[in-house]
Amino acid sequence: MMPEQHLYIPPDVAVNINPDTGGIKPAVFDIDPITHIGVKLEESDWPKVYRFGNRPDRALLSFTGMGMPTIRYITQSGPDQPGETILGFNLEPRYIQYVHARAGQCTRQDYWDNRSNIGTLLSPARQSATATTFQSGRLRVVQPNGTMRDIDATIEQGPIFTARDPSVWNERTFIEALRFKCKDPTWYDPRQVSVTWGIELYEGLIFYQATDYPNHLTFPDNAIFGTDAITATTVTTYTGTWFGYPIITITGPILSPNIQNITLSQKIALDYDVAAGEVITIDTTYGRKSITNNFGDNLIGTLTKDSSLQFFLAHDPWAVDGINVLECSGSGATAATQVKMSYYIRYIMI
Repeated sequence: MMPEQHLYIPPDVAVNINPDTGGIKPAVFDIDPITHIGVKLEESDWPKVYRFGNRPDRALLSFTGMGMPTIRYITQSGPDQPGETILGFNLEPRYIQYVHARAGQCTRQDYWDNRSNIGTLLSPARQSATATTFQSGRLRVVQPNGTMRDIDATIEQGPIFTARDPSVWNERTFIEALRFKCKDPTWYDPRQVSVTWGIELYEGLIFYQATDYPNHLTFPDNAIFGTDAITATTVTTYTGTWFGYPIITITGPILSPNIQNITLSQKIALDYDVAAGEVITIDTTYGRKSITNNFGDNLIGTLTKDSSLQFFLAHDPWAVDGINVLECSGSGATAATQVKMSYYIRYIMI
């Protein structure tokens, strides 16, 4: 068993790199791609992450806000109706608060250095140099068995360095409450899950003459039977307790790609021909719902009228036992064509 950890990871720390995207070493107790458990952070990255406890110079005294978030029910009432009717529900942003103590080791200067350090790492201005929009940091809880849960978070209040008790000599220590706002109140497993559809080439198909086999289909002599169609089905067992919103990448060529969640009767279909070498990214995440390509074009207008970006993976009982049947189809494909769906397993609380 490893020690329990509570961490704040600023947006500029590159963690959770998928092992198939370049072989970058996992960091910050990230997931080992082989054992799927937490691994130690590289020493060069430790200074970039703020730990609330489990260190000689600091102690985690308490934390709150990790349970069920505030639930907002959508209701209506008719004339003379007793009470109201619930139409649906949603989750409000959550607030997580840590109270921790941090002590200097030897001198009064340690006290001031610690104040500077916490301000540097928790500042909302600590953005990735390549970011084009505001990025939230993350709170990470590493349980003793290696299970990890992340939540996107931004510091809202603290530290304020409250006045110390003058009856107690404590010149090198501060005790502070740090309050974080999580606009998306759901937690997620930082190990990203991926489903990939490729192309299977079918060769050696035989078509018979009508004179020999009169009960079989016949085709003109110049008919071309290509191997460019893709219709592939996969089954994903979603084990979370909140919905998972995937990011779908389509590598061309493929004509009119169509991705469906058969279990939930959901569809994302594009009235668009993806060229060879073109990569389409469909992001169904709330706050970022978009369809773009690698040339920077906005393709949201190519979504067919019977499609929607309200596309997700469901847990039980929405999908019985969490089983989601997913299908991808299109035409004009080659061996270079690929459709990939990546998502995080999300949880309503920890």
